[in-house]
Amino acid sequence: MSRLLSANCEPRENRKQKVHVMERFDAELGYKAMIRFLEKHFETTGSDDVGALLGSMSTSVFSDGRPADPAMWEDWLDAVREVKSAG
Repeated sequence: MSRLLSANCEPRENRKQKVHVMERFDAELGYKAMIRFLEKHFETTGSDDVGALLGSMSTSVFSDGRPADPAMWEDWLDAVREVKSAG
């Protein structure tokens, strides 16, 4: 679970400019950050779709921390790979 991806923690004023990398996240930390982002969105909107997604992504169901839906982790790693290869 230690794939790396870059994240910009500052807002981008001009999306055509290169993004300055402030922090590096491994895939597991990125997954947890995405869950927290979606939880905040769910708290604001109450969206059933987001709630269902969060249920599938939950890492609190199993004692080893894997997602409730095991395919979610592989889908996440695929997304990380796609973003990394796109640069």
